[in-house]
Amino acid sequence: MRGLKPPRYACLWEAFVNAIVFQQVSLAAASAITQRLVVALGAPLLYAGVPLYVFPSAEQVLGADDALLHATGLSASKRVTLRRVATAIVAGSMSERLLAACTSPQAAARLSEIKGIGPWSAAVILLRGLGRLDVFPANDSSVRRNIVMMAPSQRVDLVRTVAALQPQQGLLYYHLLLARLEARGGLGAASVSALGRAPAISS
Repeated sequence: MRGLKPPRYACLWEAFVNAIVFQQVSLAAASAITQRLVVALGAPLLYAGVPLYVFPSAEQVLGADDALLHATGLSASKRVTLRRVATAIVAGSMSERLLAACTSPQAAARLSEIKGIGPWSAAVILLRGLGRLDVFPANDSSVRRNIVMMAPSQRVDLVRTVAALQPQQGLLYYHLLLARLEARGGLGAASVSALGRAPAISS
């Protein structure tokens, strides 16, 4: 994992969408829902004969029919949360510029003011969307499973481990994800679309 560069979503809106979709569902299910959402709303592009889809904007989600969003697999509560976030993004009451002026705890609190965005979602948005490496989504069940997988013969005190890594504890999150992929033989493997189509590209 030497030289790991933490990946980030292209914008705050995209980070919000992924955090919301991935709430309390498996990675496979969330990935499939996101794929269907992008294909349903994103503008299609053809590059070198490969179909790609631009990630849908907040405006597109606000204008989407509820039945269409439901068909992608989004629950009623997630559809409502997405619309709350999209409204805030479009109105300018939530933006990267506003969050940039906040410390990470302040930014997490501000994100959590949107109903449907809890501590886990706020941490993921800050880490994956804004590159805040001083946050760690400690309530992530997959994190604990990955730690057990890496250290099955010893009990790991996650709280102490995260505290010892401050202020870059977010890197542990990425390394645990990579360790999981490596254990599954997924590192370097081509992505497989849930729809048999090419993945989305960010706008």
